[in-house]
Amino acid sequence: MQIDRAIEVDSAHRGVSKSAFPGAAVSYSPYGSHTRYGKHPMTLGYDGEYLDHHTQAYHLGQGYRRYCPSLMRFASPDSLSPFRRGGVNAYAAFGNHPIGWTDPSGHAPQKKIKNMQSYKLRATSMNRSTDALNARESVRKKHDLSKIPVLQDSAPHEYAEYVKQFQAMPDVSESSFQVVVNGSQVRGIRKPHKFVFTRDAELIIGDERFVEFAHPMLNFFSENNPGVISAGYISWKNDNAIVSDYSGHYYLSAAGRMTGEPVITYLKALGLKAKLVRSQGVMPQ
Repeated sequence: MQIDRAIEVDSAHRGVSKSAFPGAAVSYSPYGSHTRYGKHPMTLGYDGEYLDHHTQAYHLGQGYRRYCPSLMRFASPDSLSPFRRGGVNAYAAFGNHPIGWTDPSGHAPQKKIKNMQSYKLRATSMNRSTDALNARESVRKKHDLSKIPVLQDSAPHEYAEYVKQFQAMPDVSESSFQVVVNGSQVRGIRKPHKFVFTRDAELIIGDERFVEFAHPMLNFFSENNPGVISAGYISWKNDNAIVSDYSGHYYLSAAGRMTGEPVITYLKALGLKAKLVRSQGVMPQ
């Protein structure tokens, strides 16, 4: 039996409804075999892992073991089996509980965690991917990020309050916090998401439709916290990434400037068409 799931972009949220990503949806079985709908190439697949299109497999643990969703098992035995954490069955995947468990290391299954720290760890991992590093380098070649002023938060006391609020939540998956490293992530944004863009050329987004948060809160997911140089809203419409660089918290320090040019460069480096608009805080629908 097939279960409808969208392209997954974070390890803490295995699936959302197919309608959330029109034109880029995938129907997954519980163990990750899939039927694809849509024309766009898919890089991020089941459980947010990178899909090897040649083998239709996932190389978990940074290449340690190849997981084959069609076989519902690994292609090689676990070095921690049978007497340690790998378990008796050296080829088993997800402890035979794929819905509630994950196995990012390829060594031993673990329960899915959906809290802030798990999302931060995932953001750090994605930000070091080849696609992200190449896009960040493209931005640095075109823009001298060291000379772009860091935006100042007009209400810095609220940052700690928002972080404290979200860290108290055991499940923050509805906010879809993620570092954008692939065009598929942007193509799936049908309702505007907030974004910040840092001096390290990190594009971090989140969905506040379910739980409100301020733009500076996204900086929690920055690896080195180098400062925000652009903030606003991003969505996907008519095969274009639409970027508005308006943010109430950063408005005063960004006044008189269009700060979103590096964001547009980053998105184009991911193979997307992108447009920059100024919308006074109301994202075009």
